Amino acid sequence: VDIESMVNTSKDFLNPKLTGEAILTLGAVLFESIDTYDGVISIGPFGCMPTRIAEAIAERGLEHLRENSSKLKREIFKIAGNIPILFFESDGNPFTPTVESRLESFVVQVKRIKSLSMELQSQKFK
Repeated sequence: VDIESMVNTSKDFLNPKLTGEAILTLGAVLFESIDTYDGVISIGPFGCMPTRIAEAIAERGLEHLRENSSKLKREIFKIAGNIPILFFESDGNPFTPTVESRLESFVVQVKRIKSLSMELQSQKFK
């Protein structure tokens, strides 16, 4: 895990002097998302303040990354909308039907992003 890069990616949105896991949680979401993955799920313990801080800041950070990502990714997000991202808090109990529904929706969104990515890449090489 490249901790230094994760911290550097998120330092414009959260001060690294704020000790704890929030900067790492946010950094993992931002550093690993736009150009590496088609969606992100962050699961934290119930009532976890670092998870809640990261969730509150993540959209602004992702917007910045979208604007500065590759032309292909910008085109994908222009067509498909935002990168699918979910934040969950878990107390160890089974997920509710609502959470399961959100997960199913997330999977559909990720498949759509992946499909668009593959389609646009194939058009690029024609």
